[in-house]
Amino acid sequence: FEFYESDFIYPDPRDLTPYICTTVGDTDWMRQNLCWAGAGRPIEDSEAAGNIFGRFYTHSEALDACPEDWTLPTEQDWVDLAAALGKSGAASETFSDIAGDLRDRVNFNGTEMWEYWPGITPANASRLSMLPVGYAQISGSSYIFFDFGKYAMFWSAEEADGMASARYMSQDQPCLYYGEFPAEETALPVRCIRK
Repeated sequence: FEFYESDFIYPDPRDLTPYICTTVGDTDWMRQNLCWAGAGRPIEDSEAAGNIFGRFYTHSEALDACPEDWTLPTEQDWVDLAAALGKSGAASETFSDIAGDLRDRVNFNGTEMWEYWPGITPANASRLSMLPVGYAQISGSSYIFFDFGKYAMFWSAEEADGMASARYMSQDQPCLYYGEFPAEETALPVRCIRK
């Protein structure tokens, strides 16, 4: 990650993992996916990959996974993020033409993480450097990982009737979508925020 002048390091007191963070509007956002090993699973059960790409948490795990004074973003926090980037939208709605502001040109092992797609320029105006590490479906104790390189997905705080809210981007669309997924049968990355 490129380190910007407004960025700061937050060491998680639980395991001393240092997270690069930035302030967007009035909110501090972690620029990296949470990798706290007290819950969740790393991609393909590779602890080394978990340190790079973060871990995948069920919604109940995600609600408790952020360090003290940090939380999952609510739908209003996503609205505020979009507004700080000059985009309009409402809670539980798609934000159009924002994906480039959330993506960075990141290479891993010589491969660009976000495949080129016309109409989307990874400008990373938010400095959040969101990565397409996909998601996991849970069956019993098995985690099946999908769509690495295609989707960036993150839990939001809201949950009702066993379905939890999330925000996600697809490699070939310029939008930040809203979705609801089975809270305990889906595992997603987490970006923590602090106000």
